[in-house]
Parts: sequence; C-alpha cells; structure tokens
Amino acid sequence: MEPEPDVWDTGMAAAQQYFDDQGHLNVPSNYIDAAGFHLGCWLGYQRALKLAGNLNPARTAALATCR
Repeated sequence: MEPEPDVWDTGMAAAQQYFDDQGHLNVPSNYIDAAGFHLGCWLGYQRALKLAGNLNPARTAALATCR
C-alpha cells in the first residue's frame, strides 16, 4: 500500500521544498510542483494511509519532520 522508495523520496523532497517555500504543508490536492510531481495528491494519499493505520510509523515520523 505504500509507495515505492523512489516515489517516497521524491515526495518527501517535494514536501520539504514546499514547506521551505510556503511555511506549511496545507497543499491543495491538485498542486503539482515545478518538476511535475503531484505533491497534493501524494500528500493526500499519505494522510489517507495514516488515518487507515497503514502508513509505516517511520514514514509518519518523517512527514512530521518537514519543518
């Protein structure tokens, strides 16, 4: 259910860049970054996995470190 490692790494890098630029991770669901990564969709999927109890705890912690 979790994304492949390369997609995860790309998503985390995009999330951190968005946070660095915007100061938050309240990303619109249709947001696509300059590299063409669908960050809004990716973050929504990660949040859905977390709510369902299906996101690896290490990945949950990693997402919480975007600051």
